[in-house]
Amino acid sequence: MSEVALRTMKLTEEGLLKDSFTAISTSFGWFNTLELNANRHTLSRSRRKFPWTGGIIQLVERGRDMRLKESGMPEESEWERYFRPKKALSMLGLKKGMVLADLGCGYGTFTLAGAEIVGKMGFVYAVDIERGMVERVGERAAKKGFRNVRAIRGDITSLKSTELPDGSVDFALLANVVHGTRGKIRLLKDVIRVLRPNGRIAILNWKIGKTPRGPPVKIRPTTEGTVSYLVRAGYEDAKITDIPPHHYAVVALRPLAAGVKR
Repeated sequence: MSEVALRTMKLTEEGLLKDSFTAISTSFGWFNTLELNANRHTLSRSRRKFPWTGGIIQLVERGRDMRLKESGMPEESEWERYFRPKKALSMLGLKKGMVLADLGCGYGTFTLAGAEIVGKMGFVYAVDIERGMVERVGERAAKKGFRNVRAIRGDITSLKSTELPDGSVDFALLANVVHGTRGKIRLLKDVIRVLRPNGRIAILNWKIGKTPRGPPVKIRPTTEGTVSYLVRAGYEDAKITDIPPHHYAVVALRPLAAGVKR
């Protein structure tokens, strides 16, 4: 079966977006391999900024969907089996009355658990760039009777587009997101803007090693690497927490503002 190399492209958006991908297709148009160095947030932004890339991006997204096992994002029913979200969030310090921002919320696995924990006096912002995910989270929240959840379609790599108010969030969660995000330090610095003075951030990643899902091990952030990202972004008191069975998290505090006591 013949293989056709499609080509490698570089998209540059105001000096901030540089995504490249190589896709190899069989003569039937199906992928044997797909090397994608971009996440779904930057792909969607590319489509808006460069309309002529729509067909190419659809091709890449088709290949991405065919490789769900490597991307770590299976169907919803399977995805839910890999987490104990309520226990994890409690371990990381989410409490009743807090405001949670679930950045890159996906199916809302942590959104719904967070809504239960923070209760009626708290609130949850669930942000994702994919319309289908946002709609699904809204449906699930409504079905469970949660009135303290707002699902927002937005690009977490540009939080200003999400309508999250400055200084409005007690707890920002990035679950299984950082490994595929370009400009990690820039993203983490941007999160600081929406955190309250005593706010915290939690980055949850797949453990290094064999797991039933998750991205390729070679691109999974290590615990040391994740701590480094947070420190470089200005966060303080970063601590590593084991999140059984397949994850770990690093929690850190917002940079201490002048005159603010913890």
